[in-house]
Formats: sequence, structure tokens, C-alpha cells
Amino acid sequence: MMASTRFGSREVGRTAIVLLIFVVSMLPYTSDFIFFHPDERHYVQGALNMLDTGEILTPKTGEGEDRLTKPPITYWMSAGGLKLLGSGVPGMRTAWLVMAVAIVLLTFRLALIVTKNGDTAFLATALLVSNFVFIRATFNAIPDLPLCLFMLIAMIGFTRLLFSQSPRPSDAWEAYGGIALGILTKGLLPLVLLAYALLSATIFKPFRENARRLIAPVPMIVSAVVAASWFVYQFFRAPDILVGQFVGDQITKKIGFSFSTVTENALFSFGALIIPLTGWLFVIATASVSSRRRPGLSQAGLASWFLAGWICLNILIFLPGSSYYHRYMIPSVPAFCVLVAIALTSLPADTVRTHLRRLFKLGLAGAALVMAALAVIYGLILSPWAAALFIVAVLIASVLFLRAARSDETGIIAGALAALPMIIFLSCTPLAYDVVMPDLGKVIAESAVIRESQPDAVVFVGEPRLAVMAQVQSGHVKPFKQVASLSELEQVTPKTAPRAIVTLNEDTAKQLAESGFDITTLHGGWRKIDAGLLLQAIASRKVGAYRQQYGDRAYLASAPN
Repeated sequence: MMASTRFGSREVGRTAIVLLIFVVSMLPYTSDFIFFHPDERHYVQGALNMLDTGEILTPKTGEGEDRLTKPPITYWMSAGGLKLLGSGVPGMRTAWLVMAVAIVLLTFRLALIVTKNGDTAFLATALLVSNFVFIRATFNAIPDLPLCLFMLIAMIGFTRLLFSQSPRPSDAWEAYGGIALGILTKGLLPLVLLAYALLSATIFKPFRENARRLIAPVPMIVSAVVAASWFVYQFFRAPDILVGQFVGDQITKKIGFSFSTVTENALFSFGALIIPLTGWLFVIATASVSSRRRPGLSQAGLASWFLAGWICLNILIFLPGSSYYHRYMIPSVPAFCVLVAIALTSLPADTVRTHLRRLFKLGLAGAALVMAALAVIYGLILSPWAAALFIVAVLIASVLFLRAARSDETGIIAGALAALPMIIFLSCTPLAYDVVMPDLGKVIAESAVIRESQPDAVVFVGEPRLAVMAQVQSGHVKPFKQVASLSELEQVTPKTAPRAIVTLNEDTAKQLAESGFDITTLHGGWRKIDAGLLLQAIASRKVGAYRQQYGDRAYLASAPN
């Protein structure tokens, strides 16, 4: 059973500092389309439609068709942000940054529940905030992060019910409520966690002691009703669409048994967990060899094995998938960070600190090279004051990092090591803005013709993602009209056509010009980058000119004045 918790203001303070660095480094990426995941268009478009029509139970595509492949919570989160902060990228993505912060804090809590040790809990959060799979999910408004949040809440609830000496009534609500909200976010995967918890308490003798705690009628019934409500509503409203889209997305289109797919999916699964933590795992390996001790989970008790079993099951459930993405493992990332932190603290502290310091110094050497290169680049492409400010910031950060490298406290070294990739990520932001921004959607949204037109008077030809990127930054909740090709429009002439037609296809633009339209070429950021050309642009101090020549382009056709 679990002993008393050991943590204090030191661990809380360190977690707060690392979390602050994480939030600051993520802000530019949650505020602009520096990166855009293709699936984001589905959820922001559905959210804007909900705000426009008031129909919050049925997600829609840009063409007004039902989209029931995923339940509605992800759409609600985007809609809530857009309602609160207004139309724009921050409104669309801010909820994801808030959820990421919540996941970090809940990971600290899960580690405390399992280990009752504040140092281990801080290590787990340090591992999480430096994990690039988690970082990538933080600024993409798709279901992966909310699913991770709700399943983490459920995991905390089940862990306390099964292994805590003093469970609370709220534990069952967390366990079953998290499952219900997870189902309403992305579908069936939370049911696997529910089955795992119930079967583990039934089948495995060490887990049976507190199995009766899992029987909580009121939380179970309420959560079941909540989880089923949307599906029941859609089943009576549009059964064929629900079965065709949801079941296809969750099961029939995802299963593909073959040796090659199973092998490939296994490699992707392990890679998604292991590669982001390679350095930390290397510390475990070298410290284990130096101390001649095996890292283990036994000091954390049965709860650590409960987490390990769930991670293995998460891997197994996706092995027969016909397609695989690293983000499928995101619900397991917090638990895996907790286990790696436990393994680190199972080894002699002095040995771990020695090897952690060596890894940190190696990271500092790599960071110094990156910062030197960035200082040269910014000296060429930024104003003298901006370049000087960057150098001063780097010098201050260098002093702080060097002090951390000489520390005798493992937590300080680990926190600095976790902060290092985030600082590098943040330092690259000015270069990213100068090269890949502005995104075409923003350029289109700010063009005079689009600003002065109603959404139904604007047609996007061929690229639905671009239409959504423009819509969310235009202030319109009504979608722009979207067609796959120009042939879908009748009588395309300046007198009969919509006020504005937007396309990425140069041939389509030429066809419109031949029909009498005025064509305006809109230039966006440079996203299909050739490294050699980029170096030439930086060396010649002509990034803007190269971006204009090689960057993204859209063509805006409008009737002559």
C-alpha cells in the first residue's frame, strides 16, 4: 500500500518554473499557423459552424454535411476558445495550451500517487515537457491532447481506487468521468482502459485486495449515461451516417492484419515512446552499468506495474492497424514519463546525478553551436537592436545553465536539461517567423476583397485547408464556399460568378484571367524550403525576396472595377 507523501515547496517551485518556460515557448506556436496539422481544419470548421448555427451536437463539414467520425468535445473546445477570445488562431488553440498545462500538473499528481516522492514527481514533469511528441500535440487543435487529458484523469482515479490507503469519493468520479469524457472526445480507446482496470482487479491476485472499490454505482451510471448520450442522439437522428462514419473511422477502416503492418506499428509505437526520451534512457543505462544495479519499478509498488500494463496494452491495441501515427501513443506518454522517472530514482542518486550532468553538458555544447549559428543568422536578417537583444538573452540563459550544470542537486540539473530543448525551440521562433510566415490563410483574410465580401460571395477552389485557415482569421463564422474544381461553378464570368475566387492552381488562375477576371497574386510564407536556397537567402540578407520568389502563392480572382 502507499505510504505518506513526501514533497514540498521546492518541488512545486521547480515544477512551476519548468511549466512557465514550457508555456512561454509554446505561445508563438499556439498564436499563429507556424505549423498546421491537416486534421485541424475539420475541428475548427465544425466549431465555427456550431457558433454560426447554434447546433452544437452535430459537427458539420465546410459543405454543411454531417461529420460524425469523432464525437463533439474537440469541436466544443475549439468553439469555446473562439467564443471567448474571438476568431483567430489563439482562440482556436488556446484551450490546447491550457490542457497541456493541466496534463503536466496531473502527471506530477500521478507520480506522487504512485511514488509518494516529490523528486520523482518533478522528474516525471521534466520528462514530459521536453517530450517532442507531447510538445507537437500542444499546438494542434485535434483530439489527441484532450483524449490524453481525460484518460490521464481516469488513470489517476483508477490508481487511487486500487492502491491508495485512503480513497476519496471523488476517485470514482475521476475514473469513470474521465472515461466518459474520453469517449466523447475520440471514441472507443477509453473503453480499453476501463476494461483493463476492471479485468486487472478481477484476474490478477495482487490487485484484488481493493477491487470492490471499483464498484461505485452512481459515478458508473452517470458516466455511462453521459458517454452514451451523444451516440444515442445521433443513432436516432442519423443512424446510417453514424454507423458508416464512426464505426468506419474507429474499426473497419483501421484494421489491417499482416506481419508487415504489425511489425511496423510496433516499431512506431516503441519509437513514439522511446525516441523523445532517448537521452534520459541513456542516463538510466549508463548509471545502471556504473553502479552495477538494475533500474526497477518495485520501490513504487503495484501501482507502477498497473501503469506499465496499460502502456503495453496501448501498444498492443494498435498493432493490427492498417495505418499508424505516433500520436496514437499520446495517452500513454504521461504514464511512461512517470515510469522512466521511477527507474531513474531507483538507481544511486550520486551516480544518476553524475551521468545526468554529463548529458546536460553535452546538450549545452550542442545548444551553444545552435545559438552561435542563430546569432549569426539574426545578425544578418534582424535589426541590430533585435539581434543584440537576442545575444544578451543568450548570455543570461548561458549563465543560468552553467550554474545549473555545477549544481549538486539532481532536480536542478534535470529541470535545466528539460528546459534546454524548449529554449532552443523558442530561440528559433524569429527565424520561423521570418521564413515561413505569414501563412497564406492570413494573407487572404487580410486582403481588401475578402474583408469587404460576405462568406457566401467567396469561393475557394481545390484546397479546403486553405479555406479554413482564411476563415478562422477573417472574423467570419460562416464558411467560405468550397469546390473541388472550377467546373463545379456555373457560368464563371465576372458578371455572374461570386465576388472572389481563390485558388492555389496557376492554371486555374490563367483560366479565370482569360474569362475576364482581375487576378491578384498573394504571397505567403516559404514552407517548401530548399536548404541551399535558404542559406543563400540568409547570407545575402534577402530572405524577404527569396520568400516572395519561392514561398507559397494563392491567386485571387475578382471582377474588374
